[in-house]
Amino acid sequence: MIFRTAHNSNFYPLARLRGLKLKTAGQSSTFLCQRSTCRSRILCGVCRNRELLKIGDLSSDCFHPSHLEVEATSVISIFPPRVPALKIKIKYRSEAFTANLKSDRDLWHLMVKEMWAGKQTAHHHKDPQILKQAATNILLMDALVQCLQSSKAIYAATKLAHFTDSEMTQSMPKTTVETLRHKISPSAGLASPEAVEALLYTTGTEMQPQHEGGPEGVPPRVWCTTGNGRVTIFNTTTWSKERDSIRAGHKRLTCILAVGAMQVWVGSVDGTIYILDTHSLSFNKQLSEHRENVTSLVLSHIPNSSKRVISCSIDGCVVTWNMVTLQVHHSFHIPNCSSLTSMMNDSDSLWCCLGKSIEQFTLRGKPLCKLSIAEAQRPQGFSCFALIPEAHLWTASREDGNLQAWDPKKPQGPIRTLQLPDCAGVSSMICVGQKLWVGGIGDGPDYVGKVYVVDTENYTIERELKGHVDSVTCLLSIKDRYVLSGSGKRDGKVAIWQII
Repeated sequence: MIFRTAHNSNFYPLARLRGLKLKTAGQSSTFLCQRSTCRSRILCGVCRNRELLKIGDLSSDCFHPSHLEVEATSVISIFPPRVPALKIKIKYRSEAFTANLKSDRDLWHLMVKEMWAGKQTAHHHKDPQILKQAATNILLMDALVQCLQSSKAIYAATKLAHFTDSEMTQSMPKTTVETLRHKISPSAGLASPEAVEALLYTTGTEMQPQHEGGPEGVPPRVWCTTGNGRVTIFNTTTWSKERDSIRAGHKRLTCILAVGAMQVWVGSVDGTIYILDTHSLSFNKQLSEHRENVTSLVLSHIPNSSKRVISCSIDGCVVTWNMVTLQVHHSFHIPNCSSLTSMMNDSDSLWCCLGKSIEQFTLRGKPLCKLSIAEAQRPQGFSCFALIPEAHLWTASREDGNLQAWDPKKPQGPIRTLQLPDCAGVSSMICVGQKLWVGGIGDGPDYVGKVYVVDTENYTIERELKGHVDSVTCLLSIKDRYVLSGSGKRDGKVAIWQII
């Protein structure tokens, strides 16, 4: 193998590897494997979960490669005539040195290529979780070869090189690279990914100086609910998990809402609303008024009135809650409703997605407006909608990639229709200023969805963002600076996009 590397002179905190003190990277990392046979005149090789290192025999300095080209080679000697080896060349230096690996050469060839491919993929996709996956792959390769101890061991190990031959290492589209900032994985540590069902951002509170004796501050957070009844919390200053996931029942968690600074409400398929304390990070109360799947939670914003929480369920039941007493303030049931999938608050009224129509009600349940399309034109109905203040209402369906713009004052039909390219359906949409961010379901056997940014004034598609390997399930705007998109269980990740 040939390593072409860039010298990195950063010095790191001390760690210990087989009795040798090393200066390692400032972020936490783990030594994966080291071979005493992987030696040259001045160096031995170490593989960690974040990088490949070259360690001097007489120095504790570590260098990690910024560029690699991997090639199997051998050196000529008197006896034996050819020894399997690595030729390592440092970028910007003309001299090269040779490390004799003997029987380990082919294994290290595989491991280095896999780790490097993982690093490239993680860089392209802004996803540090990929590095951990690549590290797991090379540990499995090493364990497999050590167990089999046969000529077929290397061939078997090649089947574990997921990133080496993966199409994921290919560069992403330019617009995606420009907009994507980071990725997080709420399902990290689980046996398999879970779909991201809902997202929430909370601003947190400032840290109090110790001498003031005030309460501890709370960092800004992103809350992710998943299909296995768990809530995962990320600190947005570092995009790291705050703690292990918090369980709320065992069913899919469909919606989440911040209620004041002390509570987060979570709606579940089991009909329960779970109330979480933001300081203890535990669920201490439950509301059980609904009998069916809780589909949406919103805050009411009536001028000169106290805020209340409004919840709805799939069967058309709408409940308004007193935030302090947690008692039902009032409720109503939408007649002949079997599919109330989402709800949005608009001043002193509610817009509800009822499948076959989008309807507006007062907070007491009086009908105000109804938007619908003839069943012959749209037999599948609506799946989601978004309301741009003092402008249009946009609707979409999971069964096709069409967006419809409506004038609520003229409910006879949509005033404009926009077709999304490579889109089989729409799962979610949010308004960010005068832009519409749309989560799509892929058009094809893999159902890979995109995020579309639509200019609602000119009815044009500004950007198509491809950051997931499954359908987009939910969207969240953070202070009109970032948009987060969650994905289905084949991906199970959250992408952070910068608003440009």
